[in-house]
Amino acid sequence: MRKVRKRCGLSQKKMAAMLGIATSTYQYYERGERDTPAHIFCKLVTMFKVSPRWLLTGEGEMFMDLESAPSEDETLRAIISFIRAIWDKGNEKEKNWFEIQFQKCFPEFAERRNTRT
Repeated sequence: MRKVRKRCGLSQKKMAAMLGIATSTYQYYERGERDTPAHIFCKLVTMFKVSPRWLLTGEGEMFMDLESAPSEDETLRAIISFIRAIWDKGNEKEKNWFEIQFQKCFPEFAERRNTRT
């Protein structure tokens, strides 16, 4: 996150405000003292056009080439494929983290799931 912020010429305060979080919370994420929630990663991708691949792995270009950016369907398939791969080989802690983040992003999923159990 720090590399993105620096490359965009933003202060921590400004970056936090753009992401809709407290500056202190942003600082925890940037220092790696807290896990960055999925919805913050999504904001980085959509607001700053950061490559999801670079964000998750550090590989490839930091920013997306918008002219050759994949369509929404391709992006969705890539995200699902990535989550499925981690889910299939992940441990319970990783699975729990994904589920919590998903429920934070989509509270209606949590509500629907709770009514089924």
